Amino acid sequence: MNIPIWSADQIETWSDDEFRAELATGSGVLVIRGAYSEPALLDRVADAFMRSIEHEQASRGQSSDHFAAGSNLRLWNSVNKLAASQPELFPDYYGNPWLHRACQAWLGPLYQITAQVNVVVPGGAAQMGHRDYHLGFFPADLVAQMPPAVQQLSQWLTLQGAVVHDDVPLEKGPTQFVLGSQQDADGYRTYREPDEQARFAQQAVQIPLRKGDLIFFNPKIFHAAGSNASDEPRLVNLFQVSSGMAKPMEGLDFRQMVTHVYPVLLEMQDADAVARTLRVMLDAYPFPSNLDRTPPSEDWLGLTDTEYWLQAWRGRQSLTSALEGHDLRTHNRQP
Repeated sequence: MNIPIWSADQIETWSDDEFRAELATGSGVLVIRGAYSEPALLDRVADAFMRSIEHEQASRGQSSDHFAAGSNLRLWNSVNKLAASQPELFPDYYGNPWLHRACQAWLGPLYQITAQVNVVVPGGAAQMGHRDYHLGFFPADLVAQMPPAVQQLSQWLTLQGAVVHDDVPLEKGPTQFVLGSQQDADGYRTYREPDEQARFAQQAVQIPLRKGDLIFFNPKIFHAAGSNASDEPRLVNLFQVSSGMAKPMEGLDFRQMVTHVYPVLLEMQDADAVARTLRVMLDAYPFPSNLDRTPPSEDWLGLTDTEYWLQAWRGRQSLTSALEGHDLRTHNRQP
C-alpha cells in the first residue's frame, strides 16, 4: 500500500466516493500535488504567519508543539490571524478550490475550517505517533467509556489536512503514517501504549512533499510529524475541518443558568443530584477552545466546566468566588 498522489489535473475527474474510499478503507492519506499553483502567495502567507509567531513570542513566550519536545513552533487559530493581518491574501489562500472540494467530499456542504501553523525548526524533534480530533485527544479511560458507534463516528466528524509551504524532502521530516491504520477498531484508545508506539516506529512511512501540495488524511490514522534533520525550518498549516452539524439545537446561556441555579445547589446535600443538574447547566465539551489562552497539554480536555463547578460546590464556594475563578465558556450563540 502506498500514499496516493493526485495531480490537480487528475482530480478534475475525481468523485467524492473515490476520495472517501481512499481515506476510509484505503491508505487513509491522499496528496493533491500542486493544489496551490502560486508560490508567491504561499511565501507571503508564510511571512505573515512568521510575523505573528514572532509577535506572540515577544509578548508571551514561545508556543511549542504539544506532541513533540523541544522548540517546534505553533501559531494557533491561523484562520483568524491571517484575516486580521493580511486580509487581501485570505480569499486566495483559504478559498482554494481543492481545499473546499475535499472538505465537501468528506463532510458534505456543512463544515467549519480551523487551522494551526506548525513550524518544525532545524533539529526539531518528531512528534509521538498519535491520532487526532476528536477521540484522539481523549485520555484512554474516557475513550473506553464511549460506545463503539461513537468511536467509529469520530473519524467522520473531522477532516485532517495541511498546506505544504516548502519543499519537504525526507530529511525535513514529512508526516509519517501507518497506512490503513484508520481501520484499527480500538486505535483511539490504544495508540499511547508502548507496543503501539513500537509498531508505529516499525511501520510508519513517509513521502517527500512539494511546495503547494495539499495533503488530507483520516483523523483516525496513526501518524506523526517527522524530525527535521535539515538546516531549514519546515512550515505547514494544519487544518482541522469539522462537521457543521456537531452542534446543539439551541444556544444556551450558561452564565445565566449558573447565576440563578448554583445558589440553590449550595442548599443541597446530594452530590449525585448536584452533578446531574450541573450537567444540564454547563457546556459538556471544552472545544472549540481559545488555544492561545489554554494551549494543549498532556490532558487535552483539562478541567471541564462541570468538574470545576462540582469542585466549587463541594468546597461550598460562593457564587461570586466561583465565577471569579472560572471563565464560563461563551462560544454558543445566545437565543
